[in-house]
Amino acid sequence: MEKLEIILPTPKIAKALDLPEDEKVYYLKRLRFADETLMAIEATYLPVTLFPDLSKEELDTTPLYDVMRNKYGVVADSARETFGAVAINRHEAELFQLPPGHPALDLERFTYAGEQCVEYTVGVVRGDRFRFEVRLK
Repeated sequence: MEKLEIILPTPKIAKALDLPEDEKVYYLKRLRFADETLMAIEATYLPVTLFPDLSKEELDTTPLYDVMRNKYGVVADSARETFGAVAINRHEAELFQLPPGHPALDLERFTYAGEQCVEYTVGVVRGDRFRFEVRLK
């Protein structure tokens, strides 16, 4: 994980998490790798009230959903994720080591524990290496 800090949410983030705009959230910047290839750049937002004392050290060694479940008793049981086509910007191109304008997918994920949104994530995923699978029942 690149970064963990506490911030005031933008109106969009507050709405996504169904929080008042003055309620603080954690901001996590995560770079997702497959082997040694950067596959995604993600910004994740979590309500501080649900996860007090969350630390970068524990998230560097333990998956987020394990920390949610084992430390806080929050079980993520569903999610809604959308993807759309985009071109990477200059900053993303530097991180991905690709030319600006390279095809990618934008990602938006809402993760729920019951009816409560406990995680909101936005990101950019490599369009040339990412494979998305959906199973419907």
